[in-house]
Amino acid sequence: MTYSRPWRQVDHAEILPRFGAVLVLLLVTSGSVVAAGGDSHAYHDNHAALFAGFTGEVRRDRSFSLGLDYEQRFSESFGVGVLAERAFGDRDFWIAAIPFSWHKGHWKFSVAPGVEHEKGHDDHGLVRLSVDYGFEINGFELAPLLAVDFVESDTVLVLGVAIGLGF
Repeated sequence: MTYSRPWRQVDHAEILPRFGAVLVLLLVTSGSVVAAGGDSHAYHDNHAALFAGFTGEVRRDRSFSLGLDYEQRFSESFGVGVLAERAFGDRDFWIAAIPFSWHKGHWKFSVAPGVEHEKGHDDHGLVRLSVDYGFEINGFELAPLLAVDFVESDTVLVLGVAIGLGF
């Protein structure tokens, strides 16, 4: 049975500049969002988010990716969480990791050791480095995200957006 996957036809050479342009636009307009909601980024002990994005061509074959993550904040600047992500494509991958995150205002920087699983293949350890910038909009957080997964000798780029809620 053959079916089409429209996201598989996207050229990542076109996505990266567009993602960069959206990120720059969001950063430029963040002054109005911050002005509307105050100067400080709201700090919550817990945060849960849904992620949607695309993976790079290497290893995961430009797959569409969906994920969930949860973070427990121990201070205003440090948190530890858990994430699960699935990359859908000609080859399906599951990624599970434990992100250690450092927060600076709206910015979040994470290092996440984890594992990549593909059905019928051996599991592989990975390390994910990520950065995102969270915008507070009506109690939710919208965060463009850039991540790089280091798996075996491969480097996998992941671009997307997370929508989350602090509580």
